[in-house]
Amino acid sequence: MSIFQEYVGINKGKDSDNLRHNDLTNGCGYYIIDNFIPIKELKKIFNDLLFIDTNQFSNKENNINSSEYGQIRSPFLSSESIRNLLCSEMILRLVNDHLVGNGICHLFNGQIVRRGSDHNQSLWHRDFNKVHISNPIMSFNTLFMLGEYLDINDFSTLQKKHSFELIPFSQLSYGPPTKSLLKEKKIISVFPGSILVFNSQLWHRVKSNSNEQLFLNIMFTEPFIKQQINLLGSTKEWIDKYSNSESDLARLLGWWARPPADLNEFRNPPDHVRTYRSGQG
Repeated sequence: MSIFQEYVGINKGKDSDNLRHNDLTNGCGYYIIDNFIPIKELKKIFNDLLFIDTNQFSNKENNINSSEYGQIRSPFLSSESIRNLLCSEMILRLVNDHLVGNGICHLFNGQIVRRGSDHNQSLWHRDFNKVHISNPIMSFNTLFMLGEYLDINDFSTLQKKHSFELIPFSQLSYGPPTKSLLKEKKIISVFPGSILVFNSQLWHRVKSNSNEQLFLNIMFTEPFIKQQINLLGSTKEWIDKYSNSESDLARLLGWWARPPADLNEFRNPPDHVRTYRSGQG
């Protein structure tokens, strides 16, 4: 009989033969999935993001910080096409491949980079800028490259390629990139609709040019890491409307990893299912 308590997932590792997982952990820090979104679906997502952007910033009385302009928070709440991306077989497989627990969505933002508008995406940054460098990784991003446009309001001005800047292997270093590492910066150029999958500690930035740009950024973490927005704006009523609390959608939104509201909910969880379930990493 063991004298140690057993923990679900504590000894769970990742297949060292998974080359893409090794890319994120000890390799260059990223890889590309080409042409994931067909052009017809890309146009739907384009239209949805611009519509949601207009709605989120239409009320001038909200006194929104200027740095928020172009940041479309939790667009899946208003778009079936974008919601379907979150629960696609590809995303579910990536979460299973790269995270130890039942990974959850940490942030889910659309990004519009408009010509002449201030934004911090052109600065070198990490999406998970913490001092903890872990193996297995605790976080990764799926950046949907939705294209460069001569006019962001006109889908027909979509360009053939979408460029982005990153620093390979920078997820392995503490603090800002050294001068020698910065010299290794790289510009990648992909077809619109492709996905850039990267370790969230990889240094990267939007490549500044004369075109306007559109992204969809979904970041996944182990469930014990707090979300950027609690449940990313969803509620139980919303989850029940579009799915159910036992679905992949609910799990990815963090519904299975909620701290109990109080002592009573901890000791007497609804339907005898704790809000923070086992197997969450």
